[in-house]
Amino acid sequence: MKSRGLFGTGMRVVAFGYVWTFSLGGPHDVDAQERVVTVNGVVTDATSGRAVSAVSVLYDGAVVTVTDDDGRYEFRLPISDVRFDLAFQRIGFRRYVEAIDVPEGISVLTVDASLVPIPTVLEEITVDGRQITIRNPGLIGFYERRELGYGRFLTESEIGR
Repeated sequence: MKSRGLFGTGMRVVAFGYVWTFSLGGPHDVDAQERVVTVNGVVTDATSGRAVSAVSVLYDGAVVTVTDDDGRYEFRLPISDVRFDLAFQRIGFRRYVEAIDVPEGISVLTVDASLVPIPTVLEEITVDGRQITIRNPGLIGFYERRELGYGRFLTESEIGR
């Protein structure tokens, strides 16, 4: 849609990397090619078949939504083309991109995705610790200071004198 000047009937707003077009005029201002489609689906693990949560769903390179705990997602998308790419990505999985064709007259589109896990090798972590028995948790700061050598500490016999 073309803008008709500062106070014209067309207005373009950029939000989250998308250009959303709003019409302030009558039906004659709406571009006949642009429509809104609801896109939804479920993302699963290709190996186990389980739902994958926290998967970023991208349209035109920008994240539009993230899958919930059940691997489900849904968003509304104003489109002017009949073909677009939808990408799914999450750490630990191979990125999946699907070219989507939107048939004429469709307002709800279901796109399910199956992500292939990528084994990730982590460096070895060694935890070295020792157990400290504290008789009175209210004295934690006391024991820490005494161990680090901060301050002067009296023995029981010094206190008795």
